[in-house]
Order: sequence, then structure tokens, then C-alpha cells
Amino acid sequence: MKLVVEMVVLNKMQRSCDHCLSCVEEELTISCLVFGAGQEVGKSCVVLSINGRRIMFDCGMHMGHLDHSRYPDFSLISKSDNFDSALTCIIITHLY
Repeated sequence: MKLVVEMVVLNKMQRSCDHCLSCVEEELTISCLVFGAGQEVGKSCVVLSINGRRIMFDCGMHMGHLDHSRYPDFSLISKSDNFDSALTCIIITHLY
């Protein structure tokens, strides 16, 4: 299962220039790619993207499968299998 949620947030930031201090609106783009754990046990994996930075939360496996479907579909993260450049960091929230 793959679920993608995207939203754009307007972020007001104070930015200084040479002439004045002005309020500038910038878009903050957030997307969430959910790989598993929705109504099932195991295979928990979520990738959150915020303005080009990608954070993976967990990387679980489904205990009821014995083939490649046991793991999240990593090709959705990186077509070249180069996860060092595809992910900014990985956060493990639980260890069971």
C-alpha cells in the first residue's frame, strides 16, 4: 500500500535586506509517503519530505510474508538504490 499526502503551507518569515526589514511569504511544501502499517502489523515505514529534505521514519517488515513483499517498496524512494543521496536521515521510533 502506498499513500501520498501533499500540502503547501505559506510560511511568513522576516527577511532583512540592505534597505529594510520586510515580511516575505514563502511556500513550504510537505509530502508524506506511507508504505505500510495501515490496518496491518509490521512494515511501518513513512517518508516525510519537506522542501527537498527527506526523512524516513522506521523501516519495518511484515511478519506474515516471506518474499520481497515483506519489505517496503524502496524503489519509490530511489530508482537507483542510492539511499545516501535520496534520504536526509532515518529516524527509528521503536525497535520491535
